[in-house]
Amino acid sequence: MAKNQYARTLYLITLNTQKVNQEMLDALKLLCVDVPIVSPEEISLHYQEYKHKILLLSYGEHQALRQALSPIQITEQRFEVVLFDVPKRLTTHELLGFGRLRGVFYQGMPTAEMAVSLADIINGRIRFPEHVSEQLINYWQAKLHQEIPHPFPMLSQRETEILRNLCSASSNTELADTLFISELTVKSHLYNIYKKLNVKNRVEAIEWAKQTLRL
Repeated sequence: MAKNQYARTLYLITLNTQKVNQEMLDALKLLCVDVPIVSPEEISLHYQEYKHKILLLSYGEHQALRQALSPIQITEQRFEVVLFDVPKRLTTHELLGFGRLRGVFYQGMPTAEMAVSLADIINGRIRFPEHVSEQLINYWQAKLHQEIPHPFPMLSQRETEILRNLCSASSNTELADTLFISELTVKSHLYNIYKKLNVKNRVEAIEWAKQTLRL
């Protein structure tokens, strides 16, 4: 695979070069992607040279790597980050803690499939599981709503967000999962929404939202 003009370098940063995923590196070589293996010390010594480079790191090492890099932070603008061997679904807060995150790969993902995705990343693409993309989109949409003048002062920002999602969510549980809040919190907000809109139930609230919010 020929690298295009946007191709950057992917660095595998690790504390133990004896435990690198050689199968993954071999699969990348078949795609003509060379991945240098670096230590936190090397990055610290050549800090200025790592501008716009992508750091590939195992999720299980990230805490130790952060400590070894200190005072340099992987969240700095000059770094992009790709996580592999992720054992579980991460919270939005955890995802944001990696700064310019460009890829998330869970344990058990086929090596060849991950290699192809990594090759895409060095050419400027982002490779997230669908639910990770939804988490980050929901977060930034909520941030955007906070900055935009609120069109319905009788409703809070969160109540308006719930009302917008009410039309597509089939249950309170689904609504809670979408917004990353508890089902009890959803019920509390819905009670306040019904009261403020002077509606009796979910159906009437959805109808109000469709007419007023043009959903």
